[in-house]
Amino acid sequence: MKKLFLCLIIMVSGVCLGAQTKYRGIVEGGYSILQDNKSGTSYHVSTIHGVKYGWLFVGGGIGIENNKIDNDTYNPSASPDLLDSVPYIGLKTISTTSVPVFFDCRTMWDSHTVMPMLNLKAGISFGEAFGPFIEPGAGVRVRLHKAMAVSASVFGKVLYDPGLVTDVPPCEDGLFKHAGMRVAFEF
Repeated sequence: MKKLFLCLIIMVSGVCLGAQTKYRGIVEGGYSILQDNKSGTSYHVSTIHGVKYGWLFVGGGIGIENNKIDNDTYNPSASPDLLDSVPYIGLKTISTTSVPVFFDCRTMWDSHTVMPMLNLKAGISFGEAFGPFIEPGAGVRVRLHKAMAVSASVFGKVLYDPGLVTDVPPCEDGLFKHAGMRVAFEF
């Protein structure tokens, strides 16, 4: 966490010391589905701000994410005592909201209008889904203007939630793996 804040301070310092022409902001939204033995969907919107050095963008971001997880342990006839101790057993779908705070690194080649793009996010998700995550992705970036572009990419995400390590499937390992697609606008 300290390293993340140190990176953000360095980036802000670079912007304040004359790197304003290399500043980039990104707004992105995406959709993903849970993989492995879990089923469900996730929607997210995030904003990322940072500095572009040649073809490399380095920044930090924050977002909001809504997850809907299908509950394999759903039991409509669970006893009130069981519902008091494990409340999610009475729910068909578990809905969670979290706020990811992350470091973002991506390629931004400007030599052609349409170029491939690679990116990597790593950070911590706060809220009902709490824990560290990593999110690599690849896609295509279309430059609209000198300082504007749109992109579309596919990504994979792994979130480890230590609070969800249980003996009850599907949460016995605490890992949530997503595969999804996102679109972004750069300014």
